[in-house]
Amino acid sequence: MKRTLAALCLLAVPFTTSCTSSITFAQTVGTDSYELLRREAQDGATEIYTVRDGRSLRVTTEYTRERPFLGFQTQELTQFRADQRGVAPHSGLLVSGTYAESSARLAGVVQGDVLLAINGRPVTNLEQLTAVEATLSDQLEVPVRILRGKGERELQLRTNLLEEDVRDVQSIRLEPPSPLPRPFAGVNLGGIPKVWAERMFGEGHNGVVVSEVTVGSPAWLAGVRGGDLITEVDGDPVPPVAELANRIRASGEAGNTMTWRVRREVGRTYDAEIHLEDFSGSSRFHIPIVFHAASDVHEDVWRIGWGLIAGNRNRYIADQSTRVAHTKNTFSALLGLIRVRTDNRDTSIRLLWFIHFET
Repeated sequence: MKRTLAALCLLAVPFTTSCTSSITFAQTVGTDSYELLRREAQDGATEIYTVRDGRSLRVTTEYTRERPFLGFQTQELTQFRADQRGVAPHSGLLVSGTYAESSARLAGVVQGDVLLAINGRPVTNLEQLTAVEATLSDQLEVPVRILRGKGERELQLRTNLLEEDVRDVQSIRLEPPSPLPRPFAGVNLGGIPKVWAERMFGEGHNGVVVSEVTVGSPAWLAGVRGGDLITEVDGDPVPPVAELANRIRASGEAGNTMTWRVRREVGRTYDAEIHLEDFSGSSRFHIPIVFHAASDVHEDVWRIGWGLIAGNRNRYIADQSTRVAHTKNTFSALLGLIRVRTDNRDTSIRLLWFIHFET
């Protein structure tokens, strides 16, 4: 589209008042957050790798663990709670309840008791309770001191093991590539740090993620989309992100073609043949009142008589759900008496402003 308009621009120069070529910022699309990989670790944990905003990798580790458990439900004795209970603040933990079938319930601990110590160790905040319970072992007889009313009591509790679901999350920043002087593929890339790439895919593997793609660019036309994980380049394992950027630059300057194997779902790969070229330019051809045309990588537009006589707009549809590069065309003429809209699904025709049908 752009080459055709540029040729028209050159032929029409003697008759124009404006004919320019410039650099434009084209439309880019990506995925804000998407799951890149889910794997089972050797210890039985599930690791979920999610790309966030094309800038970071969030690693979520989900697993089940057993921990010693006595069965207390407690609250810290703030000044307000201590005044209500009639005790000194932060002198223990206020019992708000116990878990069913727990050792605390079986031993007769009730709501309103104040937990003072476990196994001889004072507990005055929730962190201390967690730390003390973590030192206990299964089926251990443990002395527990509580305050009921105004009198202290010592109870014997037996620890049990509680299974609990744990979810740990950490964020790792993706490595940016070296900036290209000119866009040749039309993608923003992020490199997964080496240690994490090898943890995800095995020793010696790299990880490069496509965070965004410019609509209408060579990568877009080849079917590359935001969220793709590049696994191979020209039949070889994907190199580190900086090396891949250098290869795109060298191949783009030579006008060569690269083939990327990408995937967005485990087990489903796609081979994208990218014809690299500098697509950053735009062209504009203008005869005042009579004719105007403009072209960039995303869309072409021409109008006759400010569009009152006729006008046409052809642009790529920014659809992330498909790897096919669809276009949408709108043509109108005679003050809008005729308008035809066409995309990959249907055609809509309007005549005389009030006659409308779809095909």
